[in-house]
Amino acid sequence: MTRTDRIQRRDGWLAVDDLVLTTEADDTVLVVGLGTFGRALATALDRTGLPVLGLDHDPDRVATVPDQVATQVADATDPGSLAGAGAGSSAAAVICMPHSFTATILATTHLIELGTQQVWAMAATPGQARILHRLGATPLDPYGDLAAHYVANLLAST
Repeated sequence: MTRTDRIQRRDGWLAVDDLVLTTEADDTVLVVGLGTFGRALATALDRTGLPVLGLDHDPDRVATVPDQVATQVADATDPGSLAGAGAGSSAAAVICMPHSFTATILATTHLIELGTQQVWAMAATPGQARILHRLGATPLDPYGDLAAHYVANLLAST
């Protein structure tokens, strides 16, 4: 079963007229960075029934994710670490590392090069959003748990 979701442009953040996300029912969604937003997103995605894999370089953050969510310790700034986690076969990835834009840029670049079909990444400013868009990612404005549930519902709706 294919899921297709459309997100309309929101001024200042999405640099495309609309985003169409298409995933197969068994495609894994990668959540990179398991801080407040990433943990909430991974949990919300899991509740929708989509396969999700949460990645973080910090074992303590990985340990805070509920047990039903698949997680792995991995360094998103290292393409070998991402490849080892199976990132290239993911239908979509959401990069949730708002405190390090450098790490977000590296993770975005590596995921796109590994073949991840769609990459969404958190942007703290419109300037960061433009950079992410030029790299091939769809920028997300971090709004905490509300945005995590919103994105999860968009990814999971049919």
